[in-house]
Amino acid sequence: MLRSISAALVCAASISVQAFEVQLPQYISPGEQVVMSAGPIAQYDEFAWQSSSFNVQLQSYGDKQQFAALKLPKYANDSQISVYTYGLQGWSYETQQNVIEVRANKPKLPSSIDIVGPSSLLLDQPNIIVLQGVAPNTNISWQAVDDNGSDQGVQLQSVADNQLELSLDSAAFQGETIHVLATINLSGWQYQVTQSFNLEGQTPPPNLVINTQNTYQEFKAGTLSALVEHTLPDDEVTFKWRVIAKGNAETVQLSTSDQAQTQVQVDGIDTISKVTLAVNATIRSTEKTVSLNKEFDISVLPNKAPTLSFNTTKTQLWAGESMALSVTSADPEQDAVTLDVQNLSTDVVALTKQGADYVITAKAVTSDEQAKFKLMATDEWGNETFEAITLPVRRLPTVSFSHLRRLYAYSPGTLKAAIDVPMNNVKKITWQQRSGEQVQLTTPAEMTTDFMAKSGGSELSFAVHLTLSEDVTVSANTNLTVLSSQRLNDTGDVLYVDKLGNWSQDIADSLAGLDALAGRDAARALLKQGAGPQGFDFNFLNEQGDVVAAFSTQASCLRDNHTGFVWLLKTAANGDLQSKQNINQINSNITALNEKQRCGMQTWRLPNAEQLLSVLSTHKSEHTLHWLTATEAGLGQAFSRLQLLSATKKAGQSYIINWHPSTLTSSWMSSQNAYHFLLMAGE
Repeated sequence: MLRSISAALVCAASISVQAFEVQLPQYISPGEQVVMSAGPIAQYDEFAWQSSSFNVQLQSYGDKQQFAALKLPKYANDSQISVYTYGLQGWSYETQQNVIEVRANKPKLPSSIDIVGPSSLLLDQPNIIVLQGVAPNTNISWQAVDDNGSDQGVQLQSVADNQLELSLDSAAFQGETIHVLATINLSGWQYQVTQSFNLEGQTPPPNLVINTQNTYQEFKAGTLSALVEHTLPDDEVTFKWRVIAKGNAETVQLSTSDQAQTQVQVDGIDTISKVTLAVNATIRSTEKTVSLNKEFDISVLPNKAPTLSFNTTKTQLWAGESMALSVTSADPEQDAVTLDVQNLSTDVVALTKQGADYVITAKAVTSDEQAKFKLMATDEWGNETFEAITLPVRRLPTVSFSHLRRLYAYSPGTLKAAIDVPMNNVKKITWQQRSGEQVQLTTPAEMTTDFMAKSGGSELSFAVHLTLSEDVTVSANTNLTVLSSQRLNDTGDVLYVDKLGNWSQDIADSLAGLDALAGRDAARALLKQGAGPQGFDFNFLNEQGDVVAAFSTQASCLRDNHTGFVWLLKTAANGDLQSKQNINQINSNITALNEKQRCGMQTWRLPNAEQLLSVLSTHKSEHTLHWLTATEAGLGQAFSRLQLLSATKKAGQSYIINWHPSTLTSSWMSSQNAYHFLLMAGE
């Protein structure tokens, strides 16, 4: 067809005036099919049709291809479609272009429009068919075919605007039913109206009808039934069912083979399967026996396994902890389902049923384990679904303590705990004092916390509680002893003086009443939290009050762990020890220190005589001035005579302590003079 058109386009000498018309609708909706016609056709050899849209389906028919069917798919997005019609006559052609507009929401055909005619048609004579309900001069296109779609022996002639004369030639027409189609255009839209008519005096032959279900399911019996139409009351009808092809099924069974109704059951398919069946109907009458056969297909859906889902209230368990396990299942075919949960780690966890759910309880374990479970759902046909799950089971942490077990009263203490599992496993930390004189813990929600010991002679007991989960807490206890103390240090001397006045380490020849014979530093085994000469116990602090290394360049203060007093280091930054100031200058320094809260303290003051003496010693080489000035003894710094001012006053005079490299003396002097001084803080 296209080759003929192309030849005509190339060879035609001229294009003649259009001599035919094309009948087609003005509108078309997506998904609709319309028919078109071209005429008159007597002078043309053939017609050809083309469309401007790539999406449409265009098919021509008729003895000269003068008719065409145009179908617009639902997904087409054209706004209009141009239709080109070519009338071919030899090497000449005539063409015509028409436009169909695409619109949605096609109006419904009025219910009053219908095809009517005689209750039954007659052969070899005209039968009048009327399309009622249409306006005069409505263009109507008629078609008529038998049950097989053939128009053999059918003659049509329009006798009025809406009337058709239908004649059936008995020599050529072999059917018993005729189907009439009227195509009309209303308001630019095309509609098809159909009606079927039977022939007068013709008894329809027996017809075998098969009734099937919409769907069939594996393992489940489905119904099939057969019916023979147009039989006489005395006719005897027998049926015979059989299986033609099983498809991919293992078995196809019919409940009965010789009844009008039977049950079919298909087993053993993995995907949708087509099963071919057949039924034979034998009709026996007094005159003859007729046999009807029909093969047909049914589609069988596989019976799917049930789905399986579960939910746990926790993601892991600590030893001894429990949680709930909920297991649910759903079956696509609503079959009955059996659920089962198997514990594959009985040495790690215990599994118990509790109502519709399960409870998992972790047993005592010495190392982290993985508990394993197998979940299974089985429907009534044996279809199974498995699910394997694992659950971490954690061993409980071991708590260890590393801190001083003894400390003196009024000195700082530290509680330290450690565990042998990662700290991110701990949700909450809580220290609790269980017994002893009550102390204040500075950071009771951390693994390390500080406190200040109070009066001695007390046994303190503490517990640390580690919350691992909502239901699991591990606790451990630790104890320490607070020793009694007089708060103040003594001179720090540990050497003796013999009867000749010489220093000696031999107590046998020492003079009575020596300091080395009594006091804190007389003990050979001293309790120390830090370091220091003889009986002294010191820690260096930075400006924030945190402990730093001995003689560190960051050191700003010195804490006496025995008394709890904090001393300002006499350095170049704080004022050299050998520099003198009067009381007004000293008070100005004290105000500045308290405002800055140097070393975390805001009780800076000038020490009284007793407090000042508690931090001084006259040891030949390792006296406390090295520590109070953050200068190690090995660096060789020498100190000459010092006049240290105290806050103790009497009769308008201040108590002055005179320090010499080997002796300490005291005197009362005017408060108006400038003196060396040390500053302290603490209660």
